[in-house]
Amino acid sequence: MAVVIAAVVTCHGVQASREAMTRNRAALFQVRTSDAEEEERVGFDKSEGRERYKYCLRQCGKLYNADRSQYVKRRQEVGGGQGNLLYSAKFKEGGVMWKLHGEAGLLTSSNEYVAQVTVRQLEELDLATSFNSAKGVLRKNLKVTKVLLDELLIDVVKVKQSYDEYLKGVFANTIDNVQNAEDLFQLENILKFTNQDSQKMLTSIKKNTFMAEQTKQVLMRCFEMESRQTTRNRVFNVINSFLGGSTRSCVDILRGNIRFGIESHKAKVLEIAPGIMRKHLTVLQDSNVLFVTRYDLKLFSDMINAMDNTLVKTMIHALVDRYFQRIKQTSTNQLQAVLPLTNQIFFYLCKSVLEYFVLRTDNGLETDHINHSKIVIVGQMP
Repeated sequence: MAVVIAAVVTCHGVQASREAMTRNRAALFQVRTSDAEEEERVGFDKSEGRERYKYCLRQCGKLYNADRSQYVKRRQEVGGGQGNLLYSAKFKEGGVMWKLHGEAGLLTSSNEYVAQVTVRQLEELDLATSFNSAKGVLRKNLKVTKVLLDELLIDVVKVKQSYDEYLKGVFANTIDNVQNAEDLFQLENILKFTNQDSQKMLTSIKKNTFMAEQTKQVLMRCFEMESRQTTRNRVFNVINSFLGGSTRSCVDILRGNIRFGIESHKAKVLEIAPGIMRKHLTVLQDSNVLFVTRYDLKLFSDMINAMDNTLVKTMIHALVDRYFQRIKQTSTNQLQAVLPLTNQIFFYLCKSVLEYFVLRTDNGLETDHINHSKIVIVGQMP
C-alpha cells in the first residue's frame, strides 16, 4: 500500500513539474517573440536611417554642386598642426569665389582676401545631404579670428580718401565757379530726395545731367566699390568686426562735405557782401544760399559805392529786399539756368536815376515828390 501511495504521489509530482515547465516554456517563447519583434522594429528604423543618411557628408566625405565646380568636404583625418580644420570647401557667394583650406585653417577669396578662421565639428553639417545645405551650415558657423590680407578694403579706403579730398576741393570754391556750385546744389538735392539711400543715390548720380562729368565719375567709383565691399561682407557677418579701417560710408563723407560746402559758401558771401545785405544773408536758409553769387554782391557794392545819394540808396535798399525775395521764390532743378539773379542793367538804372536827381537839384527843382516805389518797380528784377 505504501509503495502504491508513493508511486501515485511521484506521478502527481512529475505531472506538476511538466505543467510548470510547459508554462515556463510558453512565457520564455513569448519573451523571445517580443524581443524579436523589437529587434525587427529597431532594425527597420536603423535601416531607414541608414538609407536616409547614406549620402550625408559624414558618409560620402564630399558634397558637390550641380556642375561640381564647388564642394564641401569633411576631412577624414586632421593633422596636429595648429589651425587645422575638420572641413574644407570651395563655394561662390556674393559674387566672390571662396575657398576654405582645411590645413592651416585659412579662408581665401578670388579678390585677394586671406583670413584665419575656425569652425568646430558640427553634427548638422555632418548629416547634410546636399551641397547647398552644407554650404549654409558651414558659412553660418565660420568664425574669422584674424584678417591677414584684404586688398578690397585697402582699395576702398584709398578711393574714399581720394573721394573726400576731391569733394573738399570742389566745394571750397563755389562762389567763383558756378559749375562747382551746381555740383553742390545737385548733390544736396540728391541727398535730400533719396533719403540718403546709397543705391538710390548712385542711380540718381548716374542719371544726373547737370553735374560735371568728373564729379560723377568720382562719386560713382566710390559708391560702386563700397557696394562690392558691402556685398562681400554679407557673406560672413562676423567679418565686419575684423575689417578695421574707416567706418565712414560714402554717404557719410558726402553729407559732411555738403555741409562744409554750404558753410564755406555762406562764410565767403558774408565776408564780401555790403553791409545792407548781411542781415538778409544771416537768416537765409542753407538751401537758398547757393543762389547768391560773387557777381550779385559786386553789383550791389558798385551801386552803393558809386552813388552816394540818399534817394538812390533808398532805391538800392528796396532792390536788395526784392533780390532776396526773388531768391526765396525761385524753384529750379538746375542752378545755372537761373544764375545770376541780377543784371548789370540795375547799375545803369540807378546811375540814370542819380543823374536825374542831380539835374533837378542843379536846376533848383524839388525831388521830394518823386514816387520812389514806382522807380523801384521799374527796376524790379524779372
